Parts: sequence; C-alpha cells; structure tokens
Amino acid sequence: MGALLVSNDAGPRSKTLVTSTIKLAAAFACTIPFAWMILTALKTPEEAFTFSWLPEAPSFDRFFEVFEQAPMGTYIWNSVYITALVVVGRLVVCSLAGYAFARLEFRGKNAAFGFLMVAMLLPLLVAIIPLYIVYNEIGWLDTHWPLIIPPIVSSSFGVFWMRQFYLTVPQELEDAARIDGCGTIKTFWSVMLPLSTNSLVTLGIFTIISTWNEFFTAVIFLSSPSQFTLPVGLAFFASESGAQVPIIMAATLISMVPILVIYVFAQRAVIDRMIESGIK
Repeated sequence: MGALLVSNDAGPRSKTLVTSTIKLAAAFACTIPFAWMILTALKTPEEAFTFSWLPEAPSFDRFFEVFEQAPMGTYIWNSVYITALVVVGRLVVCSLAGYAFARLEFRGKNAAFGFLMVAMLLPLLVAIIPLYIVYNEIGWLDTHWPLIIPPIVSSSFGVFWMRQFYLTVPQELEDAARIDGCGTIKTFWSVMLPLSTNSLVTLGIFTIISTWNEFFTAVIFLSSPSQFTLPVGLAFFASESGAQVPIIMAATLISMVPILVIYVFAQRAVIDRMIESGIK
C-alpha cells in the first residue's frame, strides 16, 4: 500500500518539476537579451565587438556620454509630458464614454458603439496619408498635437474596456444612488468611478506603455530634433553614432527604466484586473 501511495504521488510531482523547469528555462532565455544589453553598456567600444560577455573594466561612463552626445534630456521630457497628458485625457474620456455606453440610453447608441469597434479593427497605416494632409492644413506637423489629441479622443479599446467594466456593476448600486437624490453625473462620480479604480489603473498602464513606446506616428509627424520623443530620438541617435554600440545600449536602457519601474510596481494590479474580468 505504501509503495502504491508513493507511485501515485510521483506523477503530480514529476509534472510539477517538469513545468517548473520549463518556466525557469523560459525565464532565463528572456533575460539573456537584457543581460547582454547591460553588460554591453558597461564595455568600451572596442570590447563590444569581442566574443567575451563580461567587460574587462566595467564603467558607467557610457551612460553619461549619452547625454553629452545627444539631447536626451529633451527627448525624455517630451516623452514624459506627452505620456502624462495622454494618460490623464484618455482616462477621463474613456471613463465617461464607457459609462455612457454601458448605462445611458440615447439615440444611435448601438450604432455608435459598433462604429467604435470597427474603428478599432482598422490599422493606423490606412489613415496615415489623410491624417498627414489634415495635420498639414491645420498646422499640426512638427508639433506634439498629433501625439496628444488623437490618442485621447480616439481610444476605441479604452472605451470598450471601461464599458465592459461598468456593465458588470450591479444595477442596484446605481438605483440606490438615484433614490438618495443623485443625478447622472453625481452617480458616476460618487458610485461608479470609485468602483472602477482597478480598471482605470490597468488602462493607464497600457496607455503609458503604448504612448511611451510610440514610434510610427512620431517619426511621421515630427521633423525637428527639439520635438523628438525618446523612441524617435534614439533611432536618430543610433543612426548617427555608428559603431558606438555601448553608448546605444546605454541609451536604450535609459529609455526602458520607466517602463520597467511601472511594470514592477503595477503588475499586480494588472493581473488582478485580468483575473477579475475573466471571472465575471
């Protein structure tokens, strides 16, 4: 009987061991590029082309040379304030629009929401030429407005995300607020908005990552170095710096720091919201 119990337990344990081994191997494979990037940033330009992973004399000079050879401060500031404006604006617009589509009744509601869903399926590449012509006519080229206003007012995913959350809130909570004398705006502000904190945080994280890494529209609509965001500035810096691989790696690491910090501190909120959405 004892041998039988041992053999029965061996199956699940072996499966757990295999699963853990696969996960560790995958995690190790994912960390290899980051490790190479960090170690290369600590090398001299000559060492970067050797087969040795470890630098002979690790130095952080490359991180300071980045700011000496390129206006990294300008690139970072442009990305920071554009990202901040887009995040705040998108959360406001998407929370209001999501609540309207989920709870309010108005003419053309279903048609408007269907249009948003169709717009979410269309790639930006389809509209890039008309947008360029329009922005040129209104004087938005080589300004940050194309990177701020359209992402705020045209986030179909954000509206869909918030609408799906508000649909899960029990109708009784809203009815109780109305019995207490709350109107539509006060009900949204006092009842619905506090309940949507996790959804707003998750949407904000997605927005930060997408806006911070946005390259395509920025490189199309911006032409002055003083207007470059960090991804565009890094692309031009990499093309101009040539074979200075350690400096390029140092600049890339600097651009990744904010996203890594946000991921470390906010991943739990994202996972919890995803689990909550799946359960509901």
